[in-house]
Amino acid sequence: MRGIADLTSGSIQIKRLRNLLQVLFRTNALDDRVRRTLVETLYTQPSSLAIGALCGIATSGVAAYISQNQTIAEASIVLSIIGVIRVVIAHALPRLKHRDARSLELLFEAGAFSFALMTGTIAALTVYYDAPLEAQLLTVANSIAYGVGIAARNAGRPAIAIGQLCLSLVPEIAVFALKEGVAYKVLAVTLSLVLPAMMSITLNVFRTLRTSIAAAETSARLAQKMQVLARSDVVTGLLNRAGLNHELVERLAQVAPERKLALFWMDLDRFKQVNDTLGHQVGDRLLAEVANRLRAVTPD
Repeated sequence: MRGIADLTSGSIQIKRLRNLLQVLFRTNALDDRVRRTLVETLYTQPSSLAIGALCGIATSGVAAYISQNQTIAEASIVLSIIGVIRVVIAHALPRLKHRDARSLELLFEAGAFSFALMTGTIAALTVYYDAPLEAQLLTVANSIAYGVGIAARNAGRPAIAIGQLCLSLVPEIAVFALKEGVAYKVLAVTLSLVLPAMMSITLNVFRTLRTSIAAAETSARLAQKMQVLARSDVVTGLLNRAGLNHELVERLAQVAPERKLALFWMDLDRFKQVNDTLGHQVGDRLLAEVANRLRAVTPD
């Protein structure tokens, strides 16, 4: 019975892992407009990135000063450089709007993964080198807060959020597991349990975001399509009466006071005879051909 229970539990874990991987890989097949919207959520509120960078720089700097450890000091300098670069890039996003979504995502990934890894590494170093307890408390607390907070902030791209979560927590989990003492072992176990819990929360937030954004994009495209259909002729694709009225209002509003707007009125002679003798299908083809020729010889 125990063997059957173990097999059942194992199959459940495998199924959960498979579902997680499916969700992560499915994000790469998103509609381009939805994908770009989700990527841009990474860069929103650059002030939060600045606060995170400032907290990381402050805690690592204080830990390096308290411990007087050269390795921790060097790691603190690297983290500070990465943090400043991330904040500068986030504030420069308006000038990067022309970049495609994948480039913006890779740019964010490089800084995010580097900063998360250094945050977790510094926390692990303070524990590994037995730095003063206040230094350990500072860096470990900052690392946990960063990993948990970023899992929700960057849920628009779950691979990035979960990657940062793991990079910020796994280094100290490994050190805690190697250290002697019950407290360290318990802390390693509890932090290990935080990982799947926050992954689940991140994916749930991502699904909600993706569904909402996709629904909004679909509604916008449908509204745009309905607007085009309402203002254009089905046969010729030219503006119908409603479209003509709207176009005239727009053009008249753009005409300077000292200028005028001219309108050509064209009539198609003996068109009724074509419909009566050859049928409406031929008449429709005639209208479409006239529309094509008008498009070929007139400006936009």
